[in-house]
Amino acid sequence: MKRFSLVALFCLIPLVLFAADSKTGMIKVNGTELYYETIGEGTPILILHGGPGLNHSYFLPQMAGLAKNHKLIFFDQRATGKSSMKLDTSAVNLKNCLGDIEGLRKAFKLGKMNLMGHSFGGLLAMEYAMKYPKNLRSLTLVCTSAPSSALRMKAFMNMQSKQSPEDSAGQAQIMQSDGFKRRDPETMSKFFHFLFSSDFYDRKMDDSLTLQFDTNYAKS
Repeated sequence: MKRFSLVALFCLIPLVLFAADSKTGMIKVNGTELYYETIGEGTPILILHGGPGLNHSYFLPQMAGLAKNHKLIFFDQRATGKSSMKLDTSAVNLKNCLGDIEGLRKAFKLGKMNLMGHSFGGLLAMEYAMKYPKNLRSLTLVCTSAPSSALRMKAFMNMQSKQSPEDSAGQAQIMQSDGFKRRDPETMSKFFHFLFSSDFYDRKMDDSLTLQFDTNYAKS
């Protein structure tokens, strides 16, 4: 199972300029405030990013091609990215993450919605589909996390088997650095580039991977 292969896929699609029609803001749902960004017009798709602890920024600009015919609704999951950090850690759990998705469906008046989940977001999407099957028009899973601990362990072992000695050495060096201990955004970006490089058939595609971390990441 290749996580982040969607990046390679969408790099093949001619990018469109989306900054002009990008809309951002904060929205109150389920006892917290979530940061959202929408681009494009057309059939809406609510998109769940991976993690936990990442934010939606790595989808762009690679997924902009879909905005030609769809309204893409991205958001930073609770206590990540630009969403509110004013939450007790006990409030960051699966039940509330599913409640956030349902709250966004209602807030954006999506009715029976199209839901897409990537990596950990795919796991959330599957859980949502089981709890709210009547609220979905379609479910798209992209390189999703495995739905069980046993399958997840096999996926991790598969990833490790593809790492070169250089990958392992690079990760170890970064993990021993002060920047990694502080969860410095630039250092974390370098670490995840090492981590995900083995997922690409053509490792040069790793350079196209958009990974932006902010200071909230250390608190996530």
